[in-house]
Amino acid sequence: MNRAIIYIGILLTFLITGCGASKEQKQNRELEKLALEVMNIHDRSMPDHGKLFKLKKSLLAIYESVSDTLVKKEISSTIEDIDHADRGMMDWMHHYTAPADYLPFEEKKAYYLEQKKIIEDVEKLTTQTIEKAKQIIDAYPSVE
Repeated sequence: MNRAIIYIGILLTFLITGCGASKEQKQNRELEKLALEVMNIHDRSMPDHGKLFKLKKSLLAIYESVSDTLVKKEISSTIEDIDHADRGMMDWMHHYTAPADYLPFEEKKAYYLEQKKIIEDVEKLTTQTIEKAKQIIDAYPSVE
């Protein structure tokens, strides 16, 4: 009888510690998934930043060739958006780093979720700015 209690105690100890490892493994997988999502957004958006410089060059040429102040204002605003989108990406890349291993799971998760939001906002601004720049450039095809 005493042996049965000891065996049950050992079995329960293994089950409890096994569940703890399983929870930690699930948390690690969740963090890895979030980190991958963040980097995928970055990787998807980064090639567009090369386009921004070409678009800016075209917009500057149009700006120099038009006299309409409203058009110039729209072009200036779009160039500011291009600069803002580029700075956003550069700042994000400069500050992004994986959270320290010693931090609790919830803090790491919150960090990845915050970084995901930031890089999604950069991607959204980049996409919108590219579309806006293309519309202006398409309206003045002979200037380029």
